[in-house]
Amino acid sequence: SRPSIGDFGLIGPLYAHQYRDPASGALMERIAPNVAAWVRRMMDPEPLTGDFLPDDEVPATLLPIMQRMVDEQLPVIHASIHAIDQWLADNPDEQELPRSIGTHEFTIAVGTPEQVSGERMIGTFVQWMWQRPLDAFQALSVADKAQVQALLAEVGGGAAFDVPVQQRVERRNFRLMRG
Repeated sequence: SRPSIGDFGLIGPLYAHQYRDPASGALMERIAPNVAAWVRRMMDPEPLTGDFLPDDEVPATLLPIMQRMVDEQLPVIHASIHAIDQWLADNPDEQELPRSIGTHEFTIAVGTPEQVSGERMIGTFVQWMWQRPLDAFQALSVADKAQVQALLAEVGGGAAFDVPVQQRVERRNFRLMRG
């Protein structure tokens, strides 16, 4: 009954890139009417009243979304981290990272009729973005880490934080730099 930081994190791409597009918006209305209803509620929210779910409960209806995000995004993030680490090792004198450092292959919707494979650029910004949840995870207590790991394992992401960042990157003056 009350939007959380997770709702605000998901509304950007689901509204701006999916719902507003006439074709994908119609598809969302047809095959995911509850998601479309949520998008409409988020775009015209009631005042922030109501309670969050008790004990930080994650609703079961969110698990398939998390599963898909893990299946499609985590392999790309991990492959990008490895490639960026290699680029940094191969270019020790470079302080500024380029926007991309080549390409790699990807596959989404594995094992479904919608399965698609292709090639995408390896964006260096991925590592800077990934360092934020990695740092947040590392700062958790042992008990909280176990709770996060259990949820991630439930959606196939138990190894999410197992890929180390060998060399950190940071943003300085709107540029991505070696940390």
